[in-house]
Parts: sequence; C-alpha cells; structure tokens
Amino acid sequence: MVQAPGNIETRLYINGEWFESPDQIHLVRPFDEQPLCSVHSATVGHIDAAVSAALLSFPAWRDLGPLGRKPFFRRLSALIREHVSEFAALNALNLGRSSEISKWELQHSADMYEYYAEAAIDIVGETRVGVDGRLDFELRQPYGVVGAIIPWNVPTLMFTMKTGAALAAGNTVVLKSSEKAPLTSLLMASLMHKAGFPAGVVNVLSGLGPVAGARLAEHPDVRKLSFTGSTATGRLLQKVSAETNLKKFQLELGGKSPCIVFADADLKKAAELLANSFTFLSGQACIASTRVLVEESVMEEFMGFVKSLFLPTSAGALLYPTVDGADGLSPLVDEIQFKKVLAYIEEGKRTSTTPVIGGHRIGTKGYFVAPCIFENLPQSSRLIQEEIFGPVVCVNTFKTEQEALTLANDTQYGLYASAFSKDVGRLMRCAKGLDAGMLGLNITSPDLVPGFAFGGYKSSGSGRDGYKHGLLTMVEQKTVGLNYGSQAHSMA
Repeated sequence: MVQAPGNIETRLYINGEWFESPDQIHLVRPFDEQPLCSVHSATVGHIDAAVSAALLSFPAWRDLGPLGRKPFFRRLSALIREHVSEFAALNALNLGRSSEISKWELQHSADMYEYYAEAAIDIVGETRVGVDGRLDFELRQPYGVVGAIIPWNVPTLMFTMKTGAALAAGNTVVLKSSEKAPLTSLLMASLMHKAGFPAGVVNVLSGLGPVAGARLAEHPDVRKLSFTGSTATGRLLQKVSAETNLKKFQLELGGKSPCIVFADADLKKAAELLANSFTFLSGQACIASTRVLVEESVMEEFMGFVKSLFLPTSAGALLYPTVDGADGLSPLVDEIQFKKVLAYIEEGKRTSTTPVIGGHRIGTKGYFVAPCIFENLPQSSRLIQEEIFGPVVCVNTFKTEQEALTLANDTQYGLYASAFSKDVGRLMRCAKGLDAGMLGLNITSPDLVPGFAFGGYKSSGSGRDGYKHGLLTMVEQKTVGLNYGSQAHSMA
C-alpha cells in the first residue's frame, strides 16, 4: 500500500493564499472504496474572488514579456521533477494509478513547461509594407483572464496543457480541477507558489461543475474558457456563456475512436496495440480505440490474436499494474463511473448475438472491471455511438475500403482514428477520409505525435491544445494600419 504524503493540501489557492470553504468534496479510494480525504469545494464567491485576483494581476504579468516569464516555467519544471514521488502517491490513492503511468504523465508535464519557457518568444504577427508612408501589421495579444476546467483521467497533464499555454502567452488563469481528482492540481498550485509565480497569476480551485464550473463559464471578466471533458458538458458551458459575454471557447470533448484493420496488416501487432489502447487507464481516455473495424476475410484470425491476450490466467497482465493489483488493470475512478460502465456492458449483452468476452466485476472491493470485447453489435447500438469511458471495445467487419471509412465516420465524434495496412496509398486515403483531428497509421492511441496539435472534429471539440498550437489559441489577433507619411492612403 502506497503511503500518502504527510500533509495533503485540500484548500483553495486564490491570489497566492490558501482558503477554506464551508462546502466539502469527499473522496474515496477507488481500489478499496475506503475514504481518502475531504477537499474544500469552491463557492460562487470563491470563483469571483479568484477572477478578481487574476484580473488585477494581469497587466503586470502581461508586461513582463516572454523573457520575463521564462524563469518561472524553468523553476516549475524542475520542481515537478523533484516531486514525482508525491504526485505518484496522490495518483495511486485518488485514481488507483500505477507509478509507471504517473512518471509518464509527470515527464510530459515537466517537458511541456520547459517548452513554454522558450516558445512564447515566437508569438509573432504579420507585416506588410504596401505603399510609401503606410505600414500594415498584426499584433497577437493575450486575452486577459482565462478560465480552465480539466478532467480527472490525466489531471497533471491536463493542468499543464491549460495553464502552460495560457500563462506563457501572458494571460492569467483561474483553473477548476475535477471534483473526482483534485489532489494533484493542488500540489501543482503549491509548486507554482514555490516557483515564485506572482499572486493572482494562477488560481486553483476544487469545485463542482454546476457551481464553480458554471460560474466560471458565465463570469463576464473571463475572456476565454478552455475546457476538456464530455461533449454534453461542453454544450452546457457554451450555452451558459452565450447568455453572458460570449467568451471564446477552446473545447476538447469526447471521442469514440475507430480503428480500421485491413487484411494486409500485421494482425498480431495490430491486436497488441489495440489491446493496449482500449485498456490504457482502464479505457478512461478520450482517444482510446473503442471501435474496431476488421476486414471480413481476416476477422477470425485477428480476433484469435486479440482473445489470446485476455486469457483468464493473464487478463490485462501486459497492461499497467496498479497499487493493489487486480490483474494489472487500474480501477474506474469512482462508483458513478463504475455503475455507468457496467450498465453499458449489460445493455450490450442483451443485444449481442456473439458471446461476450469479459466485462465482469473483478473482486468484491474496488471499482475494477475486466476488459470487455463485443463483436458485431449493430451500428445503431449505444455502445458504438456513445463514449463509455471504460475498458470496452466493439469489433465489427467491413468488405470494402469505402465501407470502412463510412462506418468509421458514422458517429458524432471525431477526436482520434487509426488504420493498419501495408499499403501506404491506402493509409494516405484513410488519412484524408477519416473525420478526426488526430490519426495513427500502423500505430494507435495512446501513441501521439509529439509537438503537434491535440484536438478533434465535429462534436469532439473546437480549437487545439498542446505546444505551439495551444500557445497560439491563447492570443487574440489585432490588425493595425499605420500611416506615417504626409499623404492619406485609402484601400477603397
């Protein structure tokens, strides 16, 4: 059993100080259903205070410029690397997460802050000298106060993607963590304080969506909101904002990622990568490959490889072992998610004509669900059309390339997609034909392209996170025409 750090911070970080709240969120350890701790939950008043602090600190932070802000990110990156064990302990207790996954997440977070320490200097606009005495140019300036709402599945990495880009561009931030996994965000707040970020530049609050999240979305002084979470919640936040100041939105929402396996693919490799994809974080990943389309002529052979990975004696053993075992799978985050996933599985069992593999509860304590494989569910099934966020995959067949693309695109989502084939021309047609913001060709999630944009098509969101693409979404463009000569000029 991993021991918790000596003092778990549970308060709200506002304007460089820690505050308590009369409202509490009670956390339960997902691997044994025992109480973990209670954290302070932000009220509307706390959100208002945080936004006011961010608004007040914005001019000075903006005017530091990229080089002036650089040392803060450098110090923060170093502190993250020094405190990996504390982050890992919190993730183990709060999420049942393995130390290996936590180290992976923290490495990416530290690297990303180092990137933002250097990259903000590259935010530049365009210039045009059209006629004598006139200069036309573009400015890219920070919004001001940026709100951020993050999910619970990779909380530290999401914290970094939201705050890193916004702060590096010169904005100030009010971040609401997920009520399911707030502890690492509070540890990040303490490290940012230690790194010397000025009071009010970053504010970190635990809180409930209908209270703290809704207030952040409707607050008139929040100029932009960056949200990662479900498509349903994204729609609600936009509706709330539309009734106030029409703030700019950056949304990374749900996914139902298709994976196409053609007959000429390396079927064994594809099966292994698929198994890793839909069980990574126990399926609690928006980019998980949860819909698989296999060319009909190799369906039996492919499924033989897949099923061999989930024998009763080694179910999930190749995957990421947790603090308390459970055959190598981490638990679902809480009872709500656990019951939701099991309900989807039971619905699938009622409609499936093929014996279902897995999908049962593991043990009698903790929110563990065995990997579940469905075959040949109808395209209209909720298990194919909706994001489950659990270790559940649906496998169907196709006969032609065009049919595969049609089926792959037949959901409201478009976050991630993948395809396996030895025919490069076919893979390039898939790259163009799949409605997804991110693709893997002969690879699949969680393998992503380092340094490139993260985001989706259709109901999977708008805007992009990550590195330079995330940075550019955190500035507004301003077009300027300057007449410095004695003669007036007109474009008319």
